[in-house]
Amino acid sequence: MVRPINQRNQFSNLTKDEIREITKKNFWNKVDKITPFGPNGDCWRWTAAAYKSGYGKLCERTFSGKPKSWLAHRFSYFLAYGEIPKGILVCHSCDNPACVNPDHLFLGTHKDNMIDCKMKGRVYVQPTKFTKEENIQIRSDYDNLPLNKIGTRIKNGELKRLATKWGCSKSQVWNICNVGLVQSDLPGKG
Repeated sequence: MVRPINQRNQFSNLTKDEIREITKKNFWNKVDKITPFGPNGDCWRWTAAAYKSGYGKLCERTFSGKPKSWLAHRFSYFLAYGEIPKGILVCHSCDNPACVNPDHLFLGTHKDNMIDCKMKGRVYVQPTKFTKEENIQIRSDYDNLPLNKIGTRIKNGELKRLATKWGCSKSQVWNICNVGLVQSDLPGKG
C-alpha cells in the first residue's frame, strides 16, 4: 500500500527544533550513566549500535527526512557544547571509545589526538634525528613539491629526492609530512 505523501516522513509536520529534541531524547535513552564503566568508573556507556572499533553510531533524522550519521561521542559533544568545527576531532580524555560523557570529550586536531595517544603510551612514534625546526622545514619542502594528477606529491622520485636532501628514508619524510607526528613534536623533545 502506498502511503500519502504527507505520511511518508513522520517528521514532516515537525520543526527542526522538535526533530532535534526527539533525537536528543532517543540518544540519552541509549546511554547508561549508572553502571560503573571505564578506567575511573565514570564513563557513560553508549548501549546502541557501534562499530567494531567500539565507537557508537547513530542516525539523526533531519528536517528533510534524510538521516544524518553521527559518531555517538561527537553527538554527545554537540548536544553539550554546540557546533564542532569542520575538520576537528572530538577526542576522549578517558580513551574509551564507547564513552559519551561530555566531561570526557575535548576538541583537537589529528595531531593533538596523536600527541595525547603518545603521552598515554597508546601509540608508537617513530624516532627522528631531526629537531622540531628541521621537521618544520622538511614539511615546508614537501608542501612545495609539485602535485601529480591525483593530487599527491609522490611523482617522479620527488619524495626520494627530498629524503636524499635530508639524509633520511622516504618513509621518514612521509611520516614527518603526512602522519603529522614524530618524536621531536612531543612536548619536551627537540
